[in-house]
Amino acid sequence: MRSSVTCPSQSGSTFRHDVITKSHSRTCVSWDTRKDPLQVHWSSEGCETHHRGSELTECLCNHLTYFSVLVQLQPGPVCHLLALSVITSLGCATSMISSIAVIVYICRKRHSKDQSIKIHLGLAFSLVFLNLLFFFTGVLANVGGASVCLWVAAGLHYALLMSLTWMGIEVFHTFWLVYKVFTPSPKPVVWNVVGFVGPAVPVVILVAVGDIYGKRELWHCDGTTDPYSMCWLKDNDKAWLAHYFITMTILAALVSFGLVMLYFVFRQIRSREEWRQNRVAFLSMWGLSCLFGTTWVLAFLSFGPFTEFFMFLFCILNSFQGFFLMLRFCMLQWIRKQGSGSSLGSSSGSTRQHMLQAQ
Repeated sequence: MRSSVTCPSQSGSTFRHDVITKSHSRTCVSWDTRKDPLQVHWSSEGCETHHRGSELTECLCNHLTYFSVLVQLQPGPVCHLLALSVITSLGCATSMISSIAVIVYICRKRHSKDQSIKIHLGLAFSLVFLNLLFFFTGVLANVGGASVCLWVAAGLHYALLMSLTWMGIEVFHTFWLVYKVFTPSPKPVVWNVVGFVGPAVPVVILVAVGDIYGKRELWHCDGTTDPYSMCWLKDNDKAWLAHYFITMTILAALVSFGLVMLYFVFRQIRSREEWRQNRVAFLSMWGLSCLFGTTWVLAFLSFGPFTEFFMFLFCILNSFQGFFLMLRFCMLQWIRKQGSGSSLGSSSGSTRQHMLQAQ
């Protein structure tokens, strides 16, 4: 929502208005009638904005026309910004270290032909890339220029979409192992194209459109402290459309299909002999699988009286995704080792035979 105050034609003037906190941006604009004199079109070209406190705004324009002060009232400020930043930084560092540990372990086991291992590797790599960029985005937004922030924001968006895609692949592959026991799963090259190339397509299109990626500021709710700067989607109409039609659409699809697939996986394996013998292990593995993608549903719940609670829960669960991946990977390896010396074992040693195929 925007509000404006109009002043007759003059090259400079000071506007007195109600108290406007630092969390709401103020921009001096002029009435541009070059395109269509019958339509109101505000332009900031040729105008400078000087804030003279919370109740005064000075506009200096180099031309004579009607001009106003537009006040951007959305998005809203963030409370507990420092605490959320600390939690997110700690979670990103932990996730990055955990994901690197998974990658190192997988690379040392190159003789393994299990396709699940390759999918774990793709998700671990995407999480390392995502957490690394997000951990340093605040620094890069302040020390780098506009061009640097543009590419960092595009890279961060790509890393986010890539991580969500690999989470969906993880859940879908688990579903495939359970319901397609005698059907080989798609080759690793298919997963690589979907996981690495697919998310790059919308990002390249958005970069070509322009004025979508750049510097973004988050203000504290009291408006007294300096904002937190990061490289992300800008605060304009095109960036918000891209956010809702791409990021939120992929997120909604991931959460919806992920919950459905995990439900069918649980319903299928609970009747198998492996489930009855290792109920705790399978329940733990299934519970950790729920963390992939499903925790992002908290992004849709950040409104109303529980906004702060869901915001903290969102930061904790999603910033530690790499750590949860390591726990799930360790659980799978433990199940395989347990099964190698019991009736769960088989000659090939694959995750499909150890965990899901009825003996």
